[in-house]
Amino acid sequence: MSVNLPDKKKPFVIYKKPQSGTVRIWQQKNTQLYTSETISDNAYYFVPFDFSKYPAVVFHEEDADIYEITLKDLNAEGLINISNPLIQDSDVTEYQKKVKKAIDLIQNSVLQKIVLSRSFKVDFDDFDIYNAVARLMRTYDNSYVYLWHHPEIGTWMGATPELLINYQNGQVKTVSLAGTVTDFLNKGYSKDIQDNLIGDAILRKAEMPDSWGVKEFNEQQIVTDYIVESLKKFTTNIKVGKPQTVRQGHLEHIKTDISAILRGADLTGVIRQLHPTPAVCGLPIETAKRYIKQIEDYDRKYYTGFLGEKRDDTVSMYVNLRCMEVLTGALVLYVGGGIVSGSQPAKEWQEILLKSKVLLTGLTNYDS
Repeated sequence: MSVNLPDKKKPFVIYKKPQSGTVRIWQQKNTQLYTSETISDNAYYFVPFDFSKYPAVVFHEEDADIYEITLKDLNAEGLINISNPLIQDSDVTEYQKKVKKAIDLIQNSVLQKIVLSRSFKVDFDDFDIYNAVARLMRTYDNSYVYLWHHPEIGTWMGATPELLINYQNGQVKTVSLAGTVTDFLNKGYSKDIQDNLIGDAILRKAEMPDSWGVKEFNEQQIVTDYIVESLKKFTTNIKVGKPQTVRQGHLEHIKTDISAILRGADLTGVIRQLHPTPAVCGLPIETAKRYIKQIEDYDRKYYTGFLGEKRDDTVSMYVNLRCMEVLTGALVLYVGGGIVSGSQPAKEWQEILLKSKVLLTGLTNYDS
């Protein structure tokens, strides 16, 4: 590396915001574990899916060295050598049984949607975390890409397409992001459009592509309606944009921008209300959380939590999707999909397999 990168013996985070060439680094000056239940201090926050099981870890601004480098300063040489297969036949039956159980619950209870996830463990032979995050930053420019480390908690890395909240000058911005398809490039669009979609481009169209079906629209509308209703408790002047297609590598999602004016100063209340959204949990929220614990039968940890910074009157937080935990000699990839009444177990399995490959593609196939 051509720059001074963080000391792994102390907590740190490296991140790049979407469509930015600037990489920001927070290096904590000591090895302490600081936690918080509010988004009030100037700090970088790393928050779990379930507050009752894991702490929300903070790097306080006054206890950290904060500096910026350019993306060009980061070296992205070297590939990860994966030494075990990602897919095992036994996984198919196991996951599809869980999807079927979720569909039965939706059809026979108040549950409208539930997000089921699972982890994939991948062994590797050679892995440099700084090279890896640099490669992800170059591959997924429209995503929030990060590398987070605390000696007492572990090391996480991700490239998330989903904003949880952006707050500045009294205005709250968030997104509704749900629905996944993968066959857009096979729909016969011109080569010019296909070339513009390579990597992580955003396609803006007046109407959605033919590849979106009723299932995807319903799934996305559930999330949009929930966010709007949640914001009414804390904000005024809510505006909902037109749906658009967001592409991350070989995947596409429906995205709707939502903005509002904060009423009062309870920003923590807004964030607590938004997290977790139906996009990562389900609806009704508490019912979905209860069934997630019963069906998933594994620990999400910080997957589908959120992360980001608060500095003075500006807050920027992202949902921790498309992420992985870095262990000694192995990566644990976390992926999931929304289950609604129109879901099909076989397609849901294919969706999480494709999502699991987003990070691996960025790490192993990037052409510098």
